Amino acid sequence: MFDAVWNGDSEGITKEMNALLRRTISYHDYREDFYHAFLAGIFTGAGYMVDSNKEHLAYEKTNQEERKEQPT
Repeated sequence: MFDAVWNGDSEGITKEMNALLRRTISYHDYREDFYHAFLAGIFTGAGYMVDSNKEHLAYEKTNQEERKEQPT
């Protein structure tokens, strides 16, 4: 699946994701946050650093505020 992601192979990604989701999830796992966590888990398990949208935005906001406070 990772080769498909890095090579932009949308058909390959679709095929791999469908197979993985069919083996692992329930009919009741339909919310977007479930899929976000599912993909974050896949990439984290493969050794990648994954930031959640919420934490990433909070981090960026904090950095912007700190830069404004520094004298130029």
